[in-house]
Amino acid sequence: MLLSPKSPKFIKSFTCKRLTKKLKTKNVNLNFSGYCLKSESLACVTNFHLESFRRFLRIGLRKTSQIFFRIYPNSPITKKPKEIRLGCGKGNLNYWCYFIKKNEILVEISNTTKLKQSMTSLKNSNFKLPNVGYKFDKKTR
Repeated sequence: MLLSPKSPKFIKSFTCKRLTKKLKTKNVNLNFSGYCLKSESLACVTNFHLESFRRFLRIGLRKTSQIFFRIYPNSPITKKPKEIRLGCGKGNLNYWCYFIKKNEILVEISNTTKLKQSMTSLKNSNFKLPNVGYKFDKKTR
């Protein structure tokens, strides 16, 4: 699988769908660079979303800048196959996801030589993520 933990202790675990509304955001400050992509509400980003997002950014930036991902899919989502009877335990692992909180930084971009190219690639690449609403910030010092 793309972007999955190498050896988790428990493959099937409880999802934290209800807990995400209560948790506060941790990734609020810029660490690596001057430009970032922030979320405006709660969402669930899968490992497939992140991989397509990374490929689209890499094509748009053309190796002119570095990309730092601040999120990593660490929550397993299971699903039972179709036409199976009730009971028989929990389903098999379907995909990995990460629950985004409000105002959390998803991606940072540094070493931008072409500023307009990097901003347009960030704006165009957020179509690969779930429909939540994202805003672009830059570091002010």
